[in-house]
Amino acid sequence: MYDPKILKQVEGEVKPIYAEIKAWTHGFKHVSGVVKAAKDLAEMEGADPVLCQIAAYCHDLGRLEEEEKNLVNPKPGTPSAHAVFSVKPTNKILDKVGIKGKDREKILEAVKLHNIRKYEGDNEILLVIQDADRADGFGKLAILRFATFNCEMLIPEPQNPKEVDEDFEKMMSILKEDHI
Repeated sequence: MYDPKILKQVEGEVKPIYAEIKAWTHGFKHVSGVVKAAKDLAEMEGADPVLCQIAAYCHDLGRLEEEEKNLVNPKPGTPSAHAVFSVKPTNKILDKVGIKGKDREKILEAVKLHNIRKYEGDNEILLVIQDADRADGFGKLAILRFATFNCEMLIPEPQNPKEVDEDFEKMMSILKEDHI
């Protein structure tokens, strides 16, 4: 079991990387939601919550390289390079915080495979991260992220709950008009 203080160190390492990502839909707000969900799910599932949160912090680090190489493909069901690109920065972070052995291998596998549809292995960290990433897809902000990223709707990043509500209502009006 790792000291939970390690999470602040990991957060400090990842935050500047997520700040560089242009697509607000996969920035630190999303990652924070996945981290919270990963902690809760790990505790329910009997997985190590610290290791699951580390994997959650790192799972989308490759989004920056994906953007830089213009490999972002927002179409649902298409392969995404970001998970593979996330492995290298995760490795560096794991070096800095001293995660080794099987725990390291499980985190790296979780990061690399978090966006695959079917996983039949026994890596509990990966299973938690997949569910946590999906769980962050619920709620108004998550739906706005989905509409922006997957449907290519031009929705700027909301800065407060009032903007989330306003943008959500605008989006719903547009959708209703499109289906009448």
